[in-house]
Amino acid sequence: MQTVIYADILIFINVIITFILLLTTADIVHIHSGKIRFISGSFIGGLFSLIILAPSINFFLMLFIRFIMCLIIVLISFRTSTVKNMLRCLCGFSVISFLYAGIISFVSQIIFPSHIFYNNGYAYYEFNSLSLILITVITFLIIRTINLKVFVKNRKDLIFDIEIFMNESSVFVKALYDSGNSIKDYYTGRPVIIVNFSSVSCILTDEHKEKIKTLIGDCSEISISNGIRLLPVNTLGTRKILPVITADKAVIRNCDMYNICYKPGVAFTDDTFNGKQYEALINDAVTGKVI
Repeated sequence: MQTVIYADILIFINVIITFILLLTTADIVHIHSGKIRFISGSFIGGLFSLIILAPSINFFLMLFIRFIMCLIIVLISFRTSTVKNMLRCLCGFSVISFLYAGIISFVSQIIFPSHIFYNNGYAYYEFNSLSLILITVITFLIIRTINLKVFVKNRKDLIFDIEIFMNESSVFVKALYDSGNSIKDYYTGRPVIIVNFSSVSCILTDEHKEKIKTLIGDCSEISISNGIRLLPVNTLGTRKILPVITADKAVIRNCDMYNICYKPGVAFTDDTFNGKQYEALINDAVTGKVI
């Protein structure tokens, strides 16, 4: 019997699957991006699935085409500043995609062994959408479990205790290490710690506190004084202009790691990081090494 493929369902399902794969990849490579970029990459992934409708392509040519497809999806979905990080994202996405394809093919062969159409590296499963969504959810949970238990050595290794010293006082905050964050202070060349304003406001002078609170809400003011400057920040998929001042130092601790960062820039944001268990973001310039 001839297989009938509905292009709209094919694209829709592959958009959802690609989105799930991108979220899992971000967790594995520790390089996060905004949901808009993930949605854009997922939409492109959905469109790429239409290649199943094309005439059969030579295996090696198809392998090259799939590589280009993955590369385009990764470049759209992840904002990376270095070739190394881009390759990490590409490898992570490829591994997760391969793992997903293997699991869903295995499950489908057991449940619906005669309802699979395969062409040009894509499989089309001839059963109702609810069943496919159910299999996708189960597969996603399996991948996430493997990610948590195997691929991620210990998520606590990515959370650092930081003591920021300023105005003869100090405050402790929890900071997430983000390897996709390459921000430095353009004015001083020093590392930058992005921190939630309310978490460190206790060590600011009253003058700085009021000024920074105003600038967080509106950075349109051009004239900045008293050691406050504006810094374009692009991390975790968002682009903002944040007020920055220089701290005396920051002491970074995590397990056996210890580092002192002198004269770091502290960029203030009202971002609560979705209520997660940290109040700041740091990179290898702050920790002194790549994690």
